[in-house]
Amino acid sequence: SVLYTVTPSIGACSGSPVTTTYTVNPVPVGLVSPTGAVTLCDGISTNYALSSTVTVGTGTSFVWSSAVTNGAMTNNSSCTGVCGSSIIDALHPQNNAPATVAYTITPSANGCTGSSYTQSVTVNPIPVAVSTTGSNFCQTGTTAVSLSSNTDPYTTYNWTTSGSSSHVSGFSNGSGSSGTISQSLTSNSGNAIESVLYTVTPSIGACSGSPVTTTYTVN
Repeated sequence: SVLYTVTPSIGACSGSPVTTTYTVNPVPVGLVSPTGAVTLCDGISTNYALSSTVTVGTGTSFVWSSAVTNGAMTNNSSCTGVCGSSIIDALHPQNNAPATVAYTITPSANGCTGSSYTQSVTVNPIPVAVSTTGSNFCQTGTTAVSLSSNTDPYTTYNWTTSGSSSHVSGFSNGSGSSGTISQSLTSNSGNAIESVLYTVTPSIGACSGSPVTTTYTVN
């Protein structure tokens, strides 16, 4: 603040001084946590904490708007009233595809409005893999495990395998996009019945769906 003190006078005759104070408030610079590119899984809410460089006086208030910038999304909020200092939205991507929302946030403190800033979040759907029915082979055969889900072509598949004994071979772990796991299984156990279990887990980024299993029997 700046204090002005004014004293009037006529010659040596001075009047009482009067004062005027001007307050200069800082313009807030908005901050958000977490920062940078944020990716969530469907079902996990945003949790943006808003703050600013101004902590004196009445503190900082915030308003924000939101816009879908990629794909289709529901439950994204905008606020122009008493908004608080956090953005908690249970965002839900549509059409089984990732979607992105951009929040534009404007801070105000002590009558001074700061520059708006933007924070974006991408939300991935949770893939649901299609289950494959296994087959029975006579000594040898080729698998056809489906790599398919409701979120293709965005889905990556990881699979693990397990054989019933060392007498069955031809299976291996792996990963890939949509398609088919085609592996040639062979049993050399004689009269014993062998089997191979495939466990397939679909994911989009760090968002994993429930694994599905398929068993092949080799007679």
